[in-house]
This record gives sequence, C-alpha cells and structure tokens, in this order.
Amino acid sequence: MATARGFTLAGFLLGFLQNWLRTMPAALGIVVGVLLLAMGQRGTNRVRLHRLGREATHFALPGELASWQKLTAEANRRIRQRHHEAAQTATAALFAATPTFPDSPLSSEMR
Repeated sequence: MATARGFTLAGFLLGFLQNWLRTMPAALGIVVGVLLLAMGQRGTNRVRLHRLGREATHFALPGELASWQKLTAEANRRIRQRHHEAAQTATAALFAATPTFPDSPLSSEMR
C-alpha cells in the first residue's frame, strides 16, 4: 500500500513539473499524497471507501520456507526463460521483416 501512496505523490509532482496539470489541481493532489503518506497504512485503509471497516489481511503459505523458495525460484527461472525465448522470436521476426536496401550513391559518399 505504501507504493500507492508514493505513486499518488510522485504522479502529481510529475504532472505538475511536466506542465500536464495546472497549479491548483497539482497542489491538491500533492497535499492528498502527503496526507496519505503521513497517515500510514491504517489511515489509508480508512480513506479508501471500498475497504471501509476492513482490516489489512495477511496470508501465510503452509509448510517449510525452503520448499516455497525452491518453487518460486523454479517459477522465476521458467518465466525468465519464456521471456528470453519471446525476445529471441521477436528479434528474429524483426530482422526477417527488415528490408535490405542496396547501396545507394549517398551511402558511398558518406564512407
């Protein structure tokens, strides 16, 4: 939840600095972001209307930690492998789609 509060403040600061927002809306957003950061987790849960009255819920996975670490390490390895394969496929498709141009007179003058 801390990231949402930080992103609120950072988003309004970025919007103001990039001239995407006028001064008053940016100031209001920055103040809201600072207040959300100042109130912390409980205050943020109170402000969010769709979770009004609910406490933060934390989940624990059953069993030994080492078995879950092995499982997540394997899942992360497979995800990296799939991303690498997809990047190779996209690169091959990009090179296959790139037309080759014969040397033009201008390209020989630039050498």
